[in-house]
Amino acid sequence: MKRHYVLAILMLSGLAFTLFAVLRDDQVTIPDKASGTEIHSPFSNQIAGTGITEAYGGNIAVGTPVAAIIKNIPVGWGSTVSAGTPLVYLDDSDLQVRLPVANARVKEAQARLASARNASERAEQISDKRAISAEELDNRRFAVKTDEALVATAQAAVDEIKMEMQRRIIRAPSSGQIFQIRLHNGEYADSSAPLILMGDASRRQIRVDIDENDARYVRPDAAAVAYARDDAKHPLALHFERIEPYLRPKSTLTGASAERVDTRVLQVIYSFDTKAMPVYIGQMLEVYIDATPKSRTDSRIQPAPAAEAHS
Repeated sequence: MKRHYVLAILMLSGLAFTLFAVLRDDQVTIPDKASGTEIHSPFSNQIAGTGITEAYGGNIAVGTPVAAIIKNIPVGWGSTVSAGTPLVYLDDSDLQVRLPVANARVKEAQARLASARNASERAEQISDKRAISAEELDNRRFAVKTDEALVATAQAAVDEIKMEMQRRIIRAPSSGQIFQIRLHNGEYADSSAPLILMGDASRRQIRVDIDENDARYVRPDAAAVAYARDDAKHPLALHFERIEPYLRPKSTLTGASAERVDTRVLQVIYSFDTKAMPVYIGQMLEVYIDATPKSRTDSRIQPAPAAEAHS
């Protein structure tokens, strides 16, 4: 009987230990707000918004005009390129096969043109006009013009193939830094998605979403600061760039439980110097804008004077 009691006690102990371990793993650690990471606005009256960091002037999503297999990507993540630098080489083997044939047709047309010109020149040099009819002379002149057109057509086919080969080389539209390479060698590239994300890395800009209810309080001359999440000790001064005067559906979500998603936002663009704070492209920042109203005279609308009665 004692053995059964011992086994029962051991089983209950093991079950209790397992239950304790499971409950302990399910606990979520809540950050301590007293640690100094809570961000407080420096303004007594402010507008708060969330912003996504971009390259100065906006991120450039480089696409492809041709759907083809990627042959080579000569640039890497973080590379600095100038305008016109090749970024992606697409497969052009089909064009490489067509080019020699097109060049051969140009040479063939040029040979026919040379023969037609020779025949026409010999006919023009005949002193006795009775030896060749006027109709034959015109036919030889027309043959020269026809062969000239055939040469131009054949050369245009060659130029078209060469231009198409240049389209298979995706070049940088402007100077900047490579932020993201979304495809790799051997993958199929089409116009459904950009191949490379790049932009001006000398400065940063932040695209701030302002709730439509607060949009009327935004002023271009108002001071604004940004904070990285959980970093209240390093405010980042912002410089106003522009307001995009179109309210769009809210797409950037912070994950807060009380956050509204059925609203529209006004996007305000600010810029800042990268030396002030190392901020990555795509990083989310908390932005506070001074909403203190400007002092102005009271300009209430006065009622219009009553019209005088006519006798």
